[in-house]
Amino acid sequence: MNDLIEPQWEKQPDEPQHWFERFNQYARPLGVDYTTKRAYSIYRIEMGRKGVVTVQSDDLYNVWLGAAAQWQWEVRAREWANEDRKTYELMWQIRRRELLENDWSSASNLRDFAGDVLKRMIIHEVVGEDEEGNKLIKVAVKPGELAVMMRAASDLQRLSVGEPTTLSGSAQASVSIYLPSNDKPADVAPETDKTVGGSNE
Repeated sequence: MNDLIEPQWEKQPDEPQHWFERFNQYARPLGVDYTTKRAYSIYRIEMGRKGVVTVQSDDLYNVWLGAAAQWQWEVRAREWANEDRKTYELMWQIRRRELLENDWSSASNLRDFAGDVLKRMIIHEVVGEDEEGNKLIKVAVKPGELAVMMRAASDLQRLSVGEPTTLSGSAQASVSIYLPSNDKPADVAPETDKTVGGSNE
C-alpha cells in the first residue's frame, strides 16, 4: 500500500484485522524505537517462544517483515509517537497555564488580605498601667509579619510571569511598607512603657 488514511496509526482500509492487532499491540507502542525485529521479539516472548530471531531460522519472522513493509508499520509507529508527544506537550502547557493562573490569583488574594489587615489592624493597645504608672502595651500584629505576607505575594506574582523574585538597585531600595502616621510600630514601645510579658526597654 502507498497512501495511508489519517490517522495513520488506526486500522487502514483492507488491512487484515489480525495484522492491525499485531501492529497496534507490538509495533505502535515502540514509537520511534520501532523495528520489526523488536516488535516480533516482544510477540515471541508473550507467546513463550525462545531463541534468537533470525530471517534464516524463523519463517514467521519473514511473514512479519512482509506485513510490516506492506502496511508501513515504521511510518505509522513514528506518526503515532509524534502525535503522542504533541498531546503530552499540550497537556503540560495547559497544566502550566492553570498553575500560573492559580499562583497569580493566590498572590493577589494574599496581597489584598495583607493590605486590608494593614488598614484595619490595631498595631497596639494600652491594656492598663503597672504600680509605677507605666502603660502596659499589648502588641496585636507585628508589621514584620505583614511585610512577610506582602513579600510572599509579590514573589509569587513575579514568579508566575517569569520575573526574578529579587529586585536590585534603586528599585529594591524603593520597596517599603509604611504604617499609618499616627501609629507606633508594634515592636517598639516608649521607654517609659512596658510591653505585656516583657521588661523595660
